[in-house]
Amino acid sequence: MQEIKVEQQVLKDELHCIKLYQENVIVPRLNTIEACYSSTYR
Repeated sequence: MQEIKVEQQVLKDELHCIKLYQENVIVPRLNTIEACYSSTYR
């Protein structure tokens, strides 16, 4: 049972890192791409 709890914590930590990466790297890039396409459209 303890091993499962440890694995669960590891997964939570990895998910947290993924969310931070998405928030700090991916979303700003998508916003830039969106702005570029929107301004080109106009």
